[in-house]
Amino acid sequence: HSSKQRELQHLGLQPKTYQNSSVRRHQRSEQQDRQEQQDQEQQRNKRNQVQYQLKQVIGKGSYGIVYKAVNKKTQQIVAIKEVNYDNDDELTDIMSEIDLLKNLNHINIVKYHGFIQKSHNLYIILEYCSHGSLKNLISRGNGMDESRAKVYVKQTLNGLHYLHEQGVIHRDIKAANLLLDSNNIVKLADFGVSTQVNTIMMAMTLAGSLNWMAPEIISNRGATTLSDIWSLGATVLELLTGNPPFHNLVDLNVYYAIENDSFIPPNYLSPLAQDFLLSCFQKNMYKRPTALQLLKHRWLSNDSDLNKLELFKEVNNDYKWDQDFKEVNIVDGNIK
Repeated sequence: HSSKQRELQHLGLQPKTYQNSSVRRHQRSEQQDRQEQQDQEQQRNKRNQVQYQLKQVIGKGSYGIVYKAVNKKTQQIVAIKEVNYDNDDELTDIMSEIDLLKNLNHINIVKYHGFIQKSHNLYIILEYCSHGSLKNLISRGNGMDESRAKVYVKQTLNGLHYLHEQGVIHRDIKAANLLLDSNNIVKLADFGVSTQVNTIMMAMTLAGSLNWMAPEIISNRGATTLSDIWSLGATVLELLTGNPPFHNLVDLNVYYAIENDSFIPPNYLSPLAQDFLLSCFQKNMYKRPTALQLLKHRWLSNDSDLNKLELFKEVNNDYKWDQDFKEVNIVDGNIK
């Protein structure tokens, strides 16, 4: 028997062995595990074959740096958010942002294209908004005129209405997180502190930017979709005046003012704009209108066609500027 075995081995063949069925099952499951691991590895390699060249830093989000980048295969320009994490809990938080983003599909929400994981960095690939944020269009103490602001506010409300229908609270609405693409379309961005809620539960963590925060968040009573309406009001004020509410106060006083003081809109704003702001700044969140109700507010429904034409003219000028901007080639590194 052993000589027959040696002969088979010499020919490069394995002698036939007989095993009981449990051993065979165990081997088969091991083989399946190995095959699954190989398949996952191949998928990872496939994903990593797409190379992105980082061009320049275009901002800092709630978690990390945002780059303008180019997909080397398709030449598509994208934004890449580089997020550093130290432990599994942080990774879970980031992955929840990704899970949230990948399920959203609306013209006024930044599109998600995928992610690349490398050691303790995650690179989230997003739609590139070449005209920057609405914050770039205003300077401290100098806002934009109402007719121009209304176009942006309507689009922001359309995005918010969509988010709220999905059960998502943005929680950080402000001019810096409202981006413009090459056609001057508003895109809600930076979902780092967004929370998905069901209608009964309220998110109980303190998040967002202080001057834009609703009283119920500051007092830790929990956020609802109506908390975004307060922040939208603060953003509208920011667009019209250059500053959010209570901008001249230091942190502790801001907390107190948002909870206790009545907000009085600047009297140089139109009566309808003042009314719009007051409806957003209701201390009792259940008295605030929804995004859909605000879209029907008279301040937003009485703009003339002339204003639209003016804005269209401006888009064309910006588009030419954008073409020049895209030719800038600052190489900071590669993601492979």
